[in-house]
Amino acid sequence: MQNWMRALATHYEAARQKFRNDRLLLLFDIDGTILDMRNTVQHLLKTYDCQYGTAHFRNLQLTDIDFHEDDILDGLRALGVPQAEHRSIVAWYCRHRWSNWALFEDHRPFPGVLEVIRWFQVQPGTHVGLNTGRPESARAETLASLNRLGREFRVAFSNELLQMNRHGPGVPIADVKAAGITSYRNAGFRVISVVDNEPENLQRVAETDPEREILLLHASTLFRY
Repeated sequence: MQNWMRALATHYEAARQKFRNDRLLLLFDIDGTILDMRNTVQHLLKTYDCQYGTAHFRNLQLTDIDFHEDDILDGLRALGVPQAEHRSIVAWYCRHRWSNWALFEDHRPFPGVLEVIRWFQVQPGTHVGLNTGRPESARAETLASLNRLGREFRVAFSNELLQMNRHGPGVPIADVKAAGITSYRNAGFRVISVVDNEPENLQRVAETDPEREILLLHASTLFRY
């Protein structure tokens, strides 16, 4: 955490000197970058136990969750859940993952991230945006839940600075992230940094930046590839 925060601060100061009159934009992914998604997985699986009267996840701890939130089937195998119940649990998990109650009840930020975002938000000519693979249908709930978490730190996220997945499940998330960069540029922002927990996304963003102006930072949490 400290290393990427220091690198981001150094890069920002250089960009501010170089592009004095530009609207600088720092971009953050949400899941696995701002939010520790182990909390989401834990809460959803424990809720499944409660609804169906099972005890598969009664003793599930955050430290037991060493799989990506999108790889729930692999997670069930690792946790020793009987194979006969995998299908129903996965279907339930996918059905409720973006539900209102899940978005509001089981999100927790990584320590220090919101403080960093707050610092950049109060700098002149500087903006913090979100570039996420979450579906567009979850826009209102995403903003509401993040702003509730951010209130304690005086952090606020706006609709204008939130790029989501408008393309559907058939488009690779890395391409969604690249499209988000283009949208922000078309809106008049100079993107100077991207923080994401998926290396594949960062590589795709790099392809949109031939001048190498964007600092690519890997939030080294759980990631798929």
